[in-house]
Amino acid sequence: MNYYYLIAGLPDLSLDEDSPIIDTEEVVDTIRRNLTPADEAQLRYLIYPNDHRNFLNVLFHKFHSFPPLPFITPTTLTESDLQNYHQQQSVFPSYLGEFISSHEDQFTTLSPRQLEETLWELFYDEVEQQDSFIADYFRFNRQLKEMAAIYNAANYSFLSEPTTTEDREVKAIGGGRAIPATWLRDYPYLEDLGESVNSKNPDRIARFMDQVRWHYLEDVSGFFGREQVFTYTLKLLIVVRWQQLAQVPGTTRFEDLLTTIKETIQQPKTSVL
Repeated sequence: MNYYYLIAGLPDLSLDEDSPIIDTEEVVDTIRRNLTPADEAQLRYLIYPNDHRNFLNVLFHKFHSFPPLPFITPTTLTESDLQNYHQQQSVFPSYLGEFISSHEDQFTTLSPRQLEETLWELFYDEVEQQDSFIADYFRFNRQLKEMAAIYNAANYSFLSEPTTTEDREVKAIGGGRAIPATWLRDYPYLEDLGESVNSKNPDRIARFMDQVRWHYLEDVSGFFGREQVFTYTLKLLIVVRWQQLAQVPGTTRFEDLLTTIKETIQQPKTSVL
């Protein structure tokens, strides 16, 4: 379907920090109301990560004493839906419902990282069955996050060694090692990503990764189809993150969370003589 009039009427997007503030929820609502039911159902997959990040925040606060974080928007689920997940599962996306039904009895025993990885894995499995644009984007985004995780593991000794979807040897990069040519071919952003992660500045890391995503979206071809609507929505989500970074002291929040994570890591038991 051609969405020329919808796209033409949407506000311009820019990563310029001085660009006007956009009412993201209103724009997303406009987009969703003007899509066909099938395209709107696919668009939800671009927003679901906000829902399950919010849900993880609920679980981390309830079961692991993490400090509560601000509710991320836009979403498809309300704060009330997530807080009352026992009664509201009928409105949850299927992967999130499966996560609850299969792992609810483990919410107190699984670590925050295990909870997060399990939920993301269910999401990635489901998204692979969706529109090719959606599947391709999240495959790319997953690889980007995996590469950042490898560099993070080299910086923080308490983090366990990450895995990659392609079973690459994670010790091939990070820790001052030269990046193999094959890795640079597949991930041309690696050198700059390593520099940003090594800075240990969460705002810088977040902005660099969003720039990589933005460049990926700039290469999407076509005119006024659903792929362009999806591209616009993803760019909009990037812009709103940058606006939020400008308003929230991200480094302080990151350091607080890092301290909490360190304190909740279970140390190996030692014998008492």
